[in-house]
Amino acid sequence: MSSSPQASPPLTAGNVLIKSVSVVREDGVCLFQQNFGQNNSSQLNPQLMGGFFSAISHFAQVNSGQQVTSIQLNEDVILVEAEQDFYFILQYSPQFLDAEGAKLILYLTMQEFLARFPDAKQANESQEFDSFYDVVPGMVENVLEQTIQFDCPWCQKQHSVVVLRNQIDASTHFPVKLIYVHGGSQEVLNLFIDQDFKVINVEIASLIEMKKDDVAEILDAYAEDLDNLTPSVVFGVLLSHEGQLRAQYMKEGWIPGCELDSLINLWSAGKKCTRDELGPEKLLFKMPDYWLIGVQANEHELMVLAAPDVNGPQLFPQVQVLLDRLLPLLSASDLKD
Repeated sequence: MSSSPQASPPLTAGNVLIKSVSVVREDGVCLFQQNFGQNNSSQLNPQLMGGFFSAISHFAQVNSGQQVTSIQLNEDVILVEAEQDFYFILQYSPQFLDAEGAKLILYLTMQEFLARFPDAKQANESQEFDSFYDVVPGMVENVLEQTIQFDCPWCQKQHSVVVLRNQIDASTHFPVKLIYVHGGSQEVLNLFIDQDFKVINVEIASLIEMKKDDVAEILDAYAEDLDNLTPSVVFGVLLSHEGQLRAQYMKEGWIPGCELDSLINLWSAGKKCTRDELGPEKLLFKMPDYWLIGVQANEHELMVLAAPDVNGPQLFPQVQVLLDRLLPLLSASDLKD
């Protein structure tokens, strides 16, 4: 295997958000690595890294049945995604970039690599992937163009968060309010963004009270994927993080017949009934006057309380799509000192 081309220049002036992107075969052979950091001593040796991830992933799978998805270094984080006998690896600085942005970059890298090189398993020389060195920087820059920065009034630090630019561009009213959940503490911040994609105000909010118009705007934005999940059938929405309520909506004049905490506690009750203590990924209850459809992903739980005349089980995929679409806007990780 030949060595990779000379390290590319930093993607941002002053702050290096992405240190390196790598593709390692399951047998430990590093097929591709592109460095972006200024300090070569901070970069991982591609061949050592290939052997390391192959060994540690095998160890984790054999001993716990789990996959290695991230490794925390002193200053950096290494994300790992396993797909089709490859490890896709991203080294980045959490001080300057949120986890959702890093995951998006890694996902795009994986998707593009597999599409361009369907026969990569049989490759014998890393030169076969040289064309990919011209592709990765463009993908990374595209993601970073969607990065907004703001000073957090809660932790007194600067955050860089990747959001969907079309959520801002498509708006007819400014500023646009986006919700940021501060990792660890789970403090909720309301970010107000103007038409120039700049954060002009930040508010601390402990609980997000959604209104009818908010719910309609969210559902209408994803109408193509939410065929039956329309504003007219939604009586309530509950979003929680590890059992702690973060956002709620209740149709005016309608009550579920019990305390909201009781509904949120259904997740922890389900966890007590499972042997591995991972808890349920879905909940479905038919109440006299509504359906309760719940899905869980990335430590967040979304419950939709829907009209009794809908087909509750058939709404599962749509509720999952809704949670997947909301997570990039409603969750982010703590940034290091």
